[in-house]
Amino acid sequence: MLHVNNFLFFRFPHIPDETVENNSFMYNIAKGEDWPKLATSTPKEMYEGTVRMLMEYGATCMEHLELLQKLPAEERTFETAVEPLLTEEYDVDYALQTLLLKMLTDWPDCSRKLFDADLHHIKIMSARDHMEKLSNADFQAVIKQLYDSKEGLNEWQLRLLEWYLLEVRASGLDKTDEKTRKLIGSWSKFIDEYRSKYISNVMATNDQVVFTITDKAMLKDAPPHILQKLAVDPVQWEEGPWRGRMTPHTIHPFMQYCGNRQLRAEAWEKWISKVRSSCLFIFE
Repeated sequence: MLHVNNFLFFRFPHIPDETVENNSFMYNIAKGEDWPKLATSTPKEMYEGTVRMLMEYGATCMEHLELLQKLPAEERTFETAVEPLLTEEYDVDYALQTLLLKMLTDWPDCSRKLFDADLHHIKIMSARDHMEKLSNADFQAVIKQLYDSKEGLNEWQLRLLEWYLLEVRASGLDKTDEKTRKLIGSWSKFIDEYRSKYISNVMATNDQVVFTITDKAMLKDAPPHILQKLAVDPVQWEEGPWRGRMTPHTIHPFMQYCGNRQLRAEAWEKWISKVRSSCLFIFE
């Protein structure tokens, strides 16, 4: 939403113009295809196709919950309350996990910051759509009634209902009284505040300790994309020097591929000391 000269302008989200007809990624998932056909899709098709599928699933979920609210109690069965969402839910989860796998394996040279920024919103969309269903009072009542009665349900249906109920309980969504909801809300606020302070404190000390390597032999087993990640100058990644900073992005590959045991031990000690001191700082 924008506020300009006392006027309010609403900016609607961009909806990718992707369908099974013009997107090979969505087409192959709809047809139940597997590798290598999925691997032929372009990064744009895979990313925008996943976003489009998530948005469509969100709309389907909301529409289904509205219908479920109007459905008489005697007609609320597994086939009418749960099953209508499963096929689309499976395809959406498959698309998201395929996108993650593709980005982590076939596109290792992409920017880590851009990678995290792009996937951050997709992960939130996916979590929100799943929680929309599990937080719905009618859906909760149906799955609890079905699981308690167990009438006409096979093993996989019972296991799915059990997983839903455990997820509801683990998320605190089964608590509906105002006092408990306020308590859970305060816990969530505290956790979010703690997490943000922790990340801020950790990031503030990223450059306090830097381990520099000038001898390439110490990184002889590191693949090219790791050398590029550790290089002081990414353009000169073959010549070096290379460094490990106090960030998960570099310290983990540094610990994995550095051949100097003493350097690894020192890096590990500095890393756990940094995390420990960040935790103490939060509670001061």
